[in-house]
Amino acid sequence: RIRRKHREGNSDGWDSRVLEIDDQWIVRIPRRASVAKLMEAEHGLLLELSKHVSFSIPSPLPLARFEGHPYMMYRRLPGRPFCASDDPCPVARAVAELHSFPGERAAQLLKCEPFTFSQWLCEYEKFRAKALEQVLPLLSETGRLQLVSGLEQFFANTQDLNFVLVHRDLGREHILMSDDGHELLGVIDFGDARFDDAAIDFVGIYITGSPESARKAISAYGKEINWERLRAYYWIGSVYAVFHGIEHKSAELIDDGLDGLTRRLAEIITWYPL
Repeated sequence: RIRRKHREGNSDGWDSRVLEIDDQWIVRIPRRASVAKLMEAEHGLLLELSKHVSFSIPSPLPLARFEGHPYMMYRRLPGRPFCASDDPCPVARAVAELHSFPGERAAQLLKCEPFTFSQWLCEYEKFRAKALEQVLPLLSETGRLQLVSGLEQFFANTQDLNFVLVHRDLGREHILMSDDGHELLGVIDFGDARFDDAAIDFVGIYITGSPESARKAISAYGKEINWERLRAYYWIGSVYAVFHGIEHKSAELIDDGLDGLTRRLAEIITWYPL
């Protein structure tokens, strides 16, 4: 018995199709060759990361191939998606464990080099250019001013960057909680794991919970997290949603992304040039 993953809050992602077999097994099938390459690196990371962390993560079978394309299969982990009323502290402690994974070994497993400031800056300079070219023209006059101001503030706040191994897609559907919301049962989908700013792994709590939940999580995390940069990643995520809609030529996805971006910019950017 095979079906699309049906757990509340989970569905096919941007990068992979997800199937559930007999309520016991999860199969992830990459949508593109570039994602398949990342899946191979993720597979190696998961096998070693499971020895480092105390919480449950997918324990994949050896990668299999169908018609030349790899896919990943692992036992379904118990739990339900994180929600606003859940205690964020167990999640924060899990994030701390993930971030403490040895960087040199993570680089070997992911087949990459540890992130440097120049690489981070280059990546976000490309992001800025793409946002100004593709997203800016789609916004209202106020939205355009807020986006430009937000980008200026983001690039002016690059002190204390701390590059660690991050999940980088720690949304509610990837955080599995107990029914009472007091225990973290597992974390899934490490397909975007890489070196990046530690703050990015708190965005999901900020979105699903509240700013107060995110502050509570940071306190439990035990290390300093740049609050304004975290809030910037919050609206930057909506820019990526617009990019996704443009890439797939979907007016519905573009509109959803723009709605989210407009709302988040209004929440975060309280000053912009007139």
